[in-house]
Amino acid sequence: MENPMKRKQFHVTKEDEKVLKDLAQSKGLSETEIVREAVREYV
Repeated sequence: MENPMKRKQFHVTKEDEKVLKDLAQSKGLSETEIVREAVREYV
């Protein structure tokens, strides 16, 4: 069974938004998946 998801909202700077968007596009992933990966690596 897949882990249930919990919706979260957060604020980012315009600069971070661009970095996130560019990274997601270059990897062929959604911005959400990039954030999930970053959280998993951080904790």
